[in-house]
Amino acid sequence: MTTDDAATHRNESATHEFEAQLTDLLLTAFADGEDIAGCWRIETPASSVPDWTIEITCEM
Repeated sequence: MTTDDAATHRNESATHEFEAQLTDLLLTAFADGEDIAGCWRIETPASSVPDWTIEITCEM
């Protein structure tokens, strides 16, 4: 997995950990037969924390 935004300054260790956890989540869901492709909206309860939109595409 790679990030597309090279201009963003990130902590390399934190980025690696995030990508490892995301990869594990996606592979586990896929192995369990979940339909994970699509657009997902994550809404947070706190106004000081942004909401997120995540798009997952399957490339076979």
